[in-house]
Amino acid sequence: MSAHPFKQVDVFSKGGFNGNPVAVVFNADDLSTDQMQKFAVWTNLSETTFVLKPTIPEAHYKLRIFTPKKELPFAGHPTIGSCYAVIESGVCLPKNGKVIQECEAGLINITLHREDSGDVWYAFELTEFTSSEVSDEVAIAILNCLFNANGQIQERKWNPIFINVGPIWLTIQLDSAHQVLNLYPDYGMMANLSEQYGFTGVYVFGKHDDMHIESRAFAPAINVVEDPACGSGAAACGIYVYLSNNKLGRDFDGNLSISQGCKVGRAANLNVVTSLNTNGSLKVKVGGSASTCIEGSVNI
Repeated sequence: MSAHPFKQVDVFSKGGFNGNPVAVVFNADDLSTDQMQKFAVWTNLSETTFVLKPTIPEAHYKLRIFTPKKELPFAGHPTIGSCYAVIESGVCLPKNGKVIQECEAGLINITLHREDSGDVWYAFELTEFTSSEVSDEVAIAILNCLFNANGQIQERKWNPIFINVGPIWLTIQLDSAHQVLNLYPDYGMMANLSEQYGFTGVYVFGKHDDMHIESRAFAPAINVVEDPACGSGAAACGIYVYLSNNKLGRDFDGNLSISQGCKVGRAANLNVVTSLNTNGSLKVKVGGSASTCIEGSVNI
């Protein structure tokens, strides 16, 4: 075993302890995949990351991301938390307010924005994703994990969509934030369906009266029963809302404010911005705050 610098960063909240923590291990080039996975199981957080030297010249660093169950090609809150940690530790310096992360999904651009209050927001940008329709069979099965949807799916009252942003989220807009907050999922059935149909988890959202969004993310198949704050799921939410409005010919300014985590004792806040590139393709940015809550070293 050897000592590695370590930080635990709270993501998507100001001041710490209200968002989603990520464990960040530095100088991880000497660690094997098995060692990384074993440590991720031990931390028992939704994700643990390992910072390595980049293998692509444009990147500032390389990141490997693990849940307690498996490695992910990309994840949102670990990307923001790890970027915060590497800057705070002096591993890299932003160039023109940007950092480039290398991960299994490719190169991820992260921008830093300083607010008038002095707080810094970190936002990752995704330009490559896919979406696909969910069959009635899968829609009925997954909705019945959340509540009794029989007889309503035929009218497509709710329209689940698979959105692949690295993780694959079965994304659903419900009638209201109240409905989102009053779900009691069948996690065992959801995990079985995730494994059977090859998606990471279920991301549900609904609007409050003031139009900001309440969301919940469930991924029991990768041992994350309910995620306190999910950046990749928020990206899927932004894509879902854009595609839905575009399909219906409705105006959408591209901005979403999302709350998440109150059912697990957190108060996370995420901002999502969708816009079009010059070539007409869609891009989505997800941003929020971060702060270090624990630092030191770990022996792995």
